[in-house]
Formats: sequence, structure tokens, C-alpha cells
Amino acid sequence: MAKAITTSICNFLLMASIFVPMTTRAEPPNLPVPAVDQSAVAQRGYFYVGGKYVGEPGNEIMRGQAYVEVLAPKDVRRPYPLVLIHGAAQTATNWMGTPDGRKGWAEYFVEQGYVVYMIDQPMRGRSAAHPGDGPTRMFTAANEEWQFTAIENEAKWPQARLHTQWPGDGPNKGRKGDPIFDAF
Repeated sequence: MAKAITTSICNFLLMASIFVPMTTRAEPPNLPVPAVDQSAVAQRGYFYVGGKYVGEPGNEIMRGQAYVEVLAPKDVRRPYPLVLIHGAAQTATNWMGTPDGRKGWAEYFVEQGYVVYMIDQPMRGRSAAHPGDGPTRMFTAANEEWQFTAIENEAKWPQARLHTQWPGDGPNKGRKGDPIFDAF
């Protein structure tokens, strides 16, 4: 008897799922980090370029390769792709979003109909470093503030006081300890 009831309930649920239209859409998950809408992206992929094998025979490893991520829009409207290369001491994540959670240039250009390639230079991001490459170039927090995020505070040149583009507010804006700076 119990088996017959269970079978009847399963059959009912199966039939109900076939005939009940799906009218509600699931909400996007509530992520613990900033995330942007990527609805313009139709395809995403990656590959490595360059590099060479180094080391003793039988113990070779790849050195000098660069990771490349590609985003293709649903509607390609531009004849040529864009290749985005980050600056020193950075990675391709610079193009993927801003430290305060806004869309990055990669998403913007995909929305404009470009195929976009983002490169992690050798020894950065997802392009592995090799001990033979030597030390990687790094900037101190003070140097980042001076070059990129709080240039108006140092006023090393007359136009520096006009810098208004770093997001956020407060007395620590663009400096070590500011959550947006720390994410950068």
C-alpha cells in the first residue's frame, strides 16, 4: 500500500512538473564579493601563449608563458578584437572590474560588441613565475598611493590636485587601510 502511494505521489509530481509553466526566475546568488552582470558575454575561454621548456632532460618545466583570457559578446559588432595588457606589478584582473565593485573595461568593451583578450604578463597572475626569471617588480603601498590612488594629497605636480577619479570618500580615501585601496 505504501509503495502504491509513493508511486502515485511521484507520478503526480512528475506530471505536475511537466505541465506547470516555469514563470519565476531564480534570483542571482548573494555573493560575499562584488560581482558584475556578464549578460553580454556569450563565450569565455583561456589559453597560454609563448614560453619554452627549460631544465634537465626529464625534469623540464615551462618558463615565460603568458595566460590569456578571452571574452566574446553575444553580438560581435566590431571587426577587430581588443587586447588589454596590464601595467607593471598588476594583473589582467585590472580589466575585469574596479576595486569598489563596478564593471571593468573588459565588460564595457564586450557590451560594445568587441571580442576582448586580457593578458597576464609572464610572472603575473595566472602566468606562473619561474625561479630563473629573477624577482618580480613590486610597488609599495606608498608608491601606489603616489602613482595611482591619492596623487592629489602629495601634489608632486600642479595638476595633481585635480585628481578626483579614485572611488570612495573620507579622509583615508585612496590610502592604505581604505577598503577600496586594499582591494586594489
